Amino acid sequence: MLLGRLVGDRLVDCWGGARLLRTGMTLAAVGLAAGALIPHPLVFAAGVLAAGLGAAGVFPLAFSTAARIPGVAPGTGAAVVSLAARLGFMIEPVLLGVVAEQQGLRWSYGLVALIAAALAVAAPVVARDAR
Repeated sequence: MLLGRLVGDRLVDCWGGARLLRTGMTLAAVGLAAGALIPHPLVFAAGVLAAGLGAAGVFPLAFSTAARIPGVAPGTGAAVVSLAARLGFMIEPVLLGVVAEQQGLRWSYGLVALIAAALAVAAPVVARDAR
């Protein structure tokens, strides 16, 4: 995560936010799906590493995108992102715990992989480039 955050701004400058989000979320989805589907500890560890690298730039990108929404003050946009993140941090563990309890841990990782894949598809809408 630290490595991804350190190079994230440079990647946004080179690739643009939408491409970084699409690439990162694809990497996260593939990593989590591999970890969920292949029952080997090293594959799981590599999948989680890939997911961390892929997701590292998403949070800062969300703030910078929210600050550029036309007609919305940058502080208001940042507050909405912060609220959404806090709600996600409260809801996600419960949701994943319920899925893991009912269906198994692999299914909960698969659910996160699907969400990452959906973000990858929606990247051009979610992360409007400032370039």
